[in-house]
Amino acid sequence: MTGLVRKATLFAVCGLLAANAAMASTPSAANSDVPDHINWIGYTLGGPGPNLKAGNGTFGGGYLVDQIDAPFTITVRDLNNLPVNNAFVVIDFSACSGLQLCSDQDQAGIVAVCDGQVRGFTGPAGTLTLSVGGHANNTGPPPLSGDTDPNNGLNGAPGCATVSADGVPIAGGASGQPSMIVSAYDHDGNGVSPPDQACYLGDYFGVRNGNIGRDPHRSDYDGSGVVGPADQSLYLGVYFGTNNGNIALSDQNCGTLAVVPECAAIP
Repeated sequence: MTGLVRKATLFAVCGLLAANAAMASTPSAANSDVPDHINWIGYTLGGPGPNLKAGNGTFGGGYLVDQIDAPFTITVRDLNNLPVNNAFVVIDFSACSGLQLCSDQDQAGIVAVCDGQVRGFTGPAGTLTLSVGGHANNTGPPPLSGDTDPNNGLNGAPGCATVSADGVPIAGGASGQPSMIVSAYDHDGNGVSPPDQACYLGDYFGVRNGNIGRDPHRSDYDGSGVVGPADQSLYLGVYFGTNNGNIALSDQNCGTLAVVPECAAIP
C-alpha cells in the first residue's frame, strides 16, 4: 500500500511539474514588450550591408524591404518573465482600414497573409525584429490629407493593430494592453514621393476639415501623438535616403515596382 501511495504521490508531483512547465512557457501580455507605434515602409535598392542581408533576395535587382528606416522588435516573455523562444507571433492589421500590405515581405521567416496579417517566430531571446512593407491607400481628391484615409485615428481608439503569441493576445484585443498605432511613409501607393509630402501637410494643417492641430496617426512617424516638424524630418530622411545611403532612390512599394503583387486594401 505504501508503494502505491509513493507512486500516486510521484505521479501527482510529475503532473504539477508538467503543468508548471506548460504555464511557464505561456506568453504573458503583461511581461511581453510590443511597441506602441510602428511605421510601414517600402522596398529599397542596395544600401549598406545589413540591408542586403536582411531578406531572401527574391526581388530582381536587389530590392528588399527596408530594414533600416522602420524596424521594430516584439519581445515575448512568459508568466515567469522569461523569454519564449520560437513563439508564433501574429500581427493583425485587419482593423487598420485604408492600409495595403505587400504580399511578400522579403524577410527571412516573415510571412504576409492578405487578410491583413504578418507572421513570424521569435528567436532564442524571445524577440522578433522586422519591418512591415506596405503603404496607405490614400486615393482621395487633392489636396490629399488624412480625411481621405479612414485609418487616420479620428474615430475609435488610436491603435488598430493587435498582436498575439502562440494564440495568446499580447497587444490589443483581450490582452489588456493597447493596440499598436500604425503610420505609413507612402500615403498613396506610388512610393515615397512629393504627393506624400502633400498628404503629410494635409494631416499637419488639417486643411480638409479646418481642424488645425488634429493628430491623424498615419503621419505621426515618431509616435509622439502629434503630427509635427519632427515627423517631416523622418519623412525627408526616407525620401532622400539619408538613413540607408540610397541618395538616388526613394523607398518604393510593391505596387510601384510591379515585382510582387499587393494585397487588397484593408476595408
